Amino acid sequence: LDGLNDTIFEVLYFDDEVKAFDNVAGTNLPDNYQVNTPGSQIIYARVHNKKAPNTCYATTDFNLTVTGLPIASNPGPYRECDTDITGLGLGYHDTFLLEDKDNDILGGASGLDPAMYNVSYHTTPAGAQQDNATDAIPKNVPYRNSRINSQPIYVRLENITDPNCFDASMSFNLVVDPLPIIFDEVIYQQLKSIANKLMSKE
Repeated sequence: LDGLNDTIFEVLYFDDEVKAFDNVAGTNLPDNYQVNTPGSQIIYARVHNKKAPNTCYATTDFNLTVTGLPIASNPGPYRECDTDITGLGLGYHDTFLLEDKDNDILGGASGLDPAMYNVSYHTTPAGAQQDNATDAIPKNVPYRNSRINSQPIYVRLENITDPNCFDASMSFNLVVDPLPIIFDEVIYQQLKSIANKLMSKE
């Protein structure tokens, strides 16, 4: 009503332009109108004077859009090799690039349209649920796991045009696989010789 007195004017909604103009009794939509399938529908609004509804009125229209709730696909663990085999780097990897998981979370080539959905990554379930910027991980910047060997990452998948339409139920692990250790043959033979000598003395 945009400031109009609601004791004088009323608004009725219709799913057809002709119905809105004709104002046929019983054809207006109920207040609790429900759309059960995703899509867009034009709704026609009629504002008229209650005492002269057929002569003093105006109509307009707007789009009623319902977006489907996105469902994140399970991307599986994100595995990388250990940064080092000893020291402070043991159990960590410095260059996890989380945006590499976007396509898997969207469901691949036959999944959700990346132009319609945003994927963000968080260090806590609450952060993903609430879209908390304080624990969001920049997905296009190399990331070092904060927990040794394995760290859970929590995903938020949301509709770009409607951030309230989201899924925060998915998570996956960053997994740091140990580097293979190559034994020096000379050292190995020396150790083997020492072991044999010890066994021969027994």
